[in-house]
Amino acid sequence: MGEIIEENKLTGLFEKIHNKKYDSTNCFLCGTDLNDKNRTDEHVFPRWLQTELDLWNQHITLLNGTTIFYRSLKIPCCSECNNKYLSTIENNIKKAFNGGYEEFIKIDENILFLWLVKIYYGILYKEMFVLMNRAKPDDGTIIPEKFIKDMKVLNLFLQEIRGKHRCVNFKPASIFILKLQHDDTDLMKWDFADRIATNFLSIRMRDIGIIAVLDDMHTTKDVCAIDDFYKINLHPIQFNELCAIIFYRSLLLNRTPFFASVQKEDQEYVETYLHPLQGFSAKSIFDDWDHNNFKESLSAFTGYPLDELLKNENMVMSWIHDEKMNVKEIPIREYRFTRFDQEIKGD
Repeated sequence: MGEIIEENKLTGLFEKIHNKKYDSTNCFLCGTDLNDKNRTDEHVFPRWLQTELDLWNQHITLLNGTTIFYRSLKIPCCSECNNKYLSTIENNIKKAFNGGYEEFIKIDENILFLWLVKIYYGILYKEMFVLMNRAKPDDGTIIPEKFIKDMKVLNLFLQEIRGKHRCVNFKPASIFILKLQHDDTDLMKWDFADRIATNFLSIRMRDIGIIAVLDDMHTTKDVCAIDDFYKINLHPIQFNELCAIIFYRSLLLNRTPFFASVQKEDQEYVETYLHPLQGFSAKSIFDDWDHNNFKESLSAFTGYPLDELLKNENMVMSWIHDEKMNVKEIPIREYRFTRFDQEIKGD
């Protein structure tokens, strides 16, 4: 996660973020005090998406291993943020989703970025209210308040939803959109994963696959050669392999982004500028790839045991390429894959 160099300390939006309360009595987005007149609940995963993909009665697994209904994954929000700003984002995403992959790839990447950050940040925000161990309340919540408060970069980026922030001449995230195979069974039309180590998330919804590293300044996308992945309609396990590749690559980033954020007296929004990631060092901004380490990521995303994945020191099992590095087409149910500790096997 990057660090912000604030040129105008504790003024304007910076002051509001610094003094923001992270509890159920304040809007998660703007921080305003909530009361009976302006209080609403914001669904982290929007209601329209839960309806479309039958998620209402399904569970999502939280960081401590407990589960919660998607319908219960809600965070405090004021009516203005919910009905004015967030609804605009949702309407754009819904329209693109309804058009399938071919329409979804046309979406404004910045709108998609804000939607993804809202989901990722929203889950962590919810976990700030959920006990780590219900039998031991003194153990605290899954996510401590300090963790959320320290997410200053994503918190600041989120303010663009309200027109209060702009990234100047840089893209904050690496976002990949892939075309997928799917059917109408629950396991085949939806999946979600996130990893707080690199602010990573992936979403599989019908024929649309999204993978994102939310604050790597586009570096992972710059170095990932994945053209082959766009040549086919990916089987879910191929999508999971790509998730493992991108997540592991993001782990290898060895630079911490630094930003200069400025709010001028005559403007309501903050402008953020990125300092060059390369800096004065000639060293690559990514550490070397290690197949032995990568297999742990691949195992986590595919559900395959570690000892089955490493063929030799130079080759890891792949569902995308054969041994000659040709792209493979896989029928929808030929290979098993896992989600939420459930398993699908070939017919």
